[in-house]
Amino acid sequence: MIPRLAMTAVAAGLGGCGHSSDGVAPQAVRACEGWIQNNLGYRSDYRRNGVRQALGPERSVVRIGFEGTNTFGVRIDGEAYCVFTTEAGRLGRFLPQDSFLTDS
Repeated sequence: MIPRLAMTAVAAGLGGCGHSSDGVAPQAVRACEGWIQNNLGYRSDYRRNGVRQALGPERSVVRIGFEGTNTFGVRIDGEAYCVFTTEAGRLGRFLPQDSFLTDS
């Protein structure tokens, strides 16, 4: 597991690097969006407003910005940091236990 402080450092570095959403593997975006929906809860509604990725030697991060409402109708404007293994320089297996959401 990646320590939270190290993960925050990786996530902070995403602002100026990575790829546009077309550079991120569609299956990674789908996995991350499913995880976002699951965390916001049943009947939540959100829209994606940006996707970036950063490949690391062992772990990679896909960051998805989003806005919408959660199960309780509370407005959410945040980001999901979805962690994946890095295999042969590409995104590998999704690691939901190391991933997290932020709310700004």
